[in-house]
Amino acid sequence: MICQWFGISGFSFGPDPVPKAAELASANFTLAETAVAAIAHWRKECEADDPGSADIFSIYWVPKHEQSGPWDDAGHLAFGFYSTAQREELAHLIRTVSGVELILAATPEQAPIFDGKVLDYSPERRFFLRAP
Repeated sequence: MICQWFGISGFSFGPDPVPKAAELASANFTLAETAVAAIAHWRKECEADDPGSADIFSIYWVPKHEQSGPWDDAGHLAFGFYSTAQREELAHLIRTVSGVELILAATPEQAPIFDGKVLDYSPERRFFLRAP
């Protein structure tokens, strides 16, 4: 499935309770026009394969861990969508950034990774963070 190229469709918080908004980062960042267009493109692709699967865009920070490869020296971004069925349960976590509803599924300790940055997209790098 094309959605697996950049994240997890229908991601779940698993057995843990859904976090409170205060438990997630409140970083101040923006989306480049290329990222907004890419999100719309991937949403359309995912919805074509599985209607209702790509409702809310989500951004994650995956810290480096012992099984990370040499390409991952500090951690990396991951992306996906929460489904329409999850919207009500996650409504308190949704915010609008540059006209896109999203959830930043990052901890307050990870906020500096996103603060003041622009989420951009290119076919070569996929989604990435850059200075404004």
